[in-house]
Amino acid sequence: MKTIGQNILRIGLLIMFLIAASKVSAATNGNLAKGDLEKIGPSFVRTVAMSGVAANINGKSYQYVILQGDPAVLAVYKLPTKELVDQVKLPKSTAAWAITADAGGQAWIGGTPTAALYSYNPTTKKLTNHGTPDKSHTSILDLEVVGNAIYGSTAPNGKVFKFENGKFTTLGEVTGVQKNARSLAFQNGSDRLFVGSGSKASLIVWDLKTNKKMEILPAAYKNENDVYDLDYAQGLIFAKVSPSKKVLVFEANTNKFIKELPAGSRGVSSASPLDGSVYYSYMKNSSTSLYRFNPKTRIAEDMKVNLAGTEAVSLDFVKIPSGETILTGLLGNTGTHLLYNVSNNNVEIAKLNLPEQSVPIHTIGSDNTGSIFTSGYVSGQISIFSPITTDKTLITGIGQVEGMIAYNGGMYLGVYPAGEVMYYHPVTNPYGTSIFSVAQMGQNRPISLAVAPNEKVLAVGSHPKQGTVSGSLSYYNLDTKKVSHRKALFPNQSIVSLTYSNGFFYGGTSTFANSKSEGIGTAKFFRISAKNINAQPEELSSPIAKPRLISAMVAGPASTIWGVADGTVFVYNSKTKKSQSILVVSRTSGQIRNGSLVDGKDGYMYGTIENKLFRIHMTSYKLEMLGSQLANGVALGADGNIYFTNGGDIWRYIK
Repeated sequence: MKTIGQNILRIGLLIMFLIAASKVSAATNGNLAKGDLEKIGPSFVRTVAMSGVAANINGKSYQYVILQGDPAVLAVYKLPTKELVDQVKLPKSTAAWAITADAGGQAWIGGTPTAALYSYNPTTKKLTNHGTPDKSHTSILDLEVVGNAIYGSTAPNGKVFKFENGKFTTLGEVTGVQKNARSLAFQNGSDRLFVGSGSKASLIVWDLKTNKKMEILPAAYKNENDVYDLDYAQGLIFAKVSPSKKVLVFEANTNKFIKELPAGSRGVSSASPLDGSVYYSYMKNSSTSLYRFNPKTRIAEDMKVNLAGTEAVSLDFVKIPSGETILTGLLGNTGTHLLYNVSNNNVEIAKLNLPEQSVPIHTIGSDNTGSIFTSGYVSGQISIFSPITTDKTLITGIGQVEGMIAYNGGMYLGVYPAGEVMYYHPVTNPYGTSIFSVAQMGQNRPISLAVAPNEKVLAVGSHPKQGTVSGSLSYYNLDTKKVSHRKALFPNQSIVSLTYSNGFFYGGTSTFANSKSEGIGTAKFFRISAKNINAQPEELSSPIAKPRLISAMVAGPASTIWGVADGTVFVYNSKTKKSQSILVVSRTSGQIRNGSLVDGKDGYMYGTIENKLFRIHMTSYKLEMLGSQLANGVALGADGNIYFTNGGDIWRYIK
C-alpha cells in the first residue's frame, strides 16, 4: 500500500509538473491562454569583461576573461593569436570579480552572488565547481594562491577563507567592522597575509601563525573607500586605494610605507621575469600610458605606450611559443587587449572576440503608459519594452537602477553606485539627467521612490554605502526643484519601501543598514506627512512579529496600504487602522530587497517573494501561486498583463 501510495503521489506530481510545463511551452510557442507564462526574452545582450588573468600551461599561454552574464562565462584565448578556444558557463554566478592562476596555469575564479569557487584547466577544458565557503558569503572578491592552498576574501561579512585538499576553512573576519574584504596579497616565505578592506579603507597584516593582526594604512588615506587591490612583488606590497587613483608602496618585511604612485589601473602587474619591474597604467591629460616601477631603485618611468584612453584591468607576464616574454592584459571592460614586448617595445592593442552574454536584470517597473522598464545588474543601461508594439529602446549611460517611480509621463530613477536620483522623459529628457544626489548623506542606493501628486513632492528612501550606518529620507519639490534630506529617520535602519496615500508617505525599513546589530531589531512600518520632511514619523502597528525587512509597499483601493514584511503580505486600512496578513513563504533571504507588489487593476494584487509569483484577491484575500517559473519583481503592462523577470529574461503572466 505504501508503494502504491507513493506511486500515485509521484504520478500526481508529474501531471502537475507537465501541466505547468505545457503552459509555459504553449505560451512560448504563441498559443496563449489565461494563466499562461510567456517568455519575452532578454532585456540586454552585451559584453562586459569584468576581470582577467594570463598564465602558461604545458608550453602554451592563455588569457582568461570573465564575462558578466546570466550565467557568467569564462572565455579562454590562446596567446599571442587571441584565438577564442573555449567558453564555459559558471553555474550559479552572474559575475566574478576574483580570478587568479596557480603555478600550473590553472585558473581559479570566485563568483557572485553565491560565492562559488571554480577552477579551470585549459588542457582538459574542464571546469570544476568546488562549492562555497559557507552560506554567509555572497561574493568572493579576491583570490590568492599560496602553495597548494587558495585563500579568498569575501563579502558581505568581511571574512577570509582557505581552500586546501578539497576542504574550506573559514579563518574569520578581518576587522569585525568592514563588510568587504576586498583584496589579498601574501608575502612569500612568511606566514603574513595582507588584506585590504572597505568601505572605510583598511589595510591589515594578518600573521596566520599567531593570528595577530595589525593595521598599517597611513592616517592620510583613512578617508579612502577601499583598498581595492593588493599585489606582492620583489619584497614590496602595492596597495591600490579607491576612489583616488593611487597605488601605495610598502616594504613587506617592515610594513613601512615608502611612497605613493599615481595609478589608475586595478593594481600592478606581476613582477617581470626579466628584471623584476612591475607595470601599471595611469591617465594624465586625457591620455593613458603604461608605466614601469623598478623595485630596486624605486623609480617609476613612463614607457610612452599609448593605451588608447583606457586603464588596465589586468596585467600579467607570459612566455609565448617563440620564447619571448610578453606583458598581456585587459584594458577597460569592453574587450580591448594589450600585448607588449618589454624587450623591443613592440605594442599590439586589439579587440578580443568576446561572445555576447545576456545581462541579469536587477529591477523592473512600468511608466504611466504601461511600457516596461528594466535595469541591468552593473551594466549601466535601461531597456524600455512596449507590450503593444514589442519595440525595445535602450538607454545607455545610466547606472544600476535600484528603484523607480512613474510620474507625469516620465520616470524618476534611483541609481547606484553614485547615489543619484535621475529623471527620464521620452520627449523632454530622452537620455536621463541627474536632479540630485544622496551621496553627501553617505548613501549610494536610492532604493525606494514615491510621488505625492497633490503636494508635488518626490520622496526617496536610501540605503547607506559600506562604512556608513543608517539610511536617509529625501524630499524633492517638483515645482521649486529644491531638495531636503533627513538622515537616520530610524537609527540603524534604512527606508527600502515607500508609497503615497491621502497626504502621507507610507514606508517600510530594513534592519540591515551597516550597524553592529544588523538584522536583530524590528523593521518599522510608518507614515510621515508629505508636506514636511521634519515631521515626527508615526510608527504603525507591526504587520507581523518582529519583521527584519519590509521590502515592498503600494497603495491599494479603499485607503489600504499593501506591503511585504519578510515572507508575509499585509494589508493596512488607514481608516480603521487594522491589518490583514497573508503568509506567502515561511522563510526569506535578502537584506534590502526580497518582495515586490503591483495592483493588477483587475481585483488582484500581484507580487513576488523569494522568486515565487503570486496574486491575492483584494477583498477575499485568497492567495494563489502562479506557476512554477522563478520570478523576481512585477510590473503592469499596457496590455493589462503582469511582467516579471527571471535572470536576464522578461516574462509575462497572461491574465
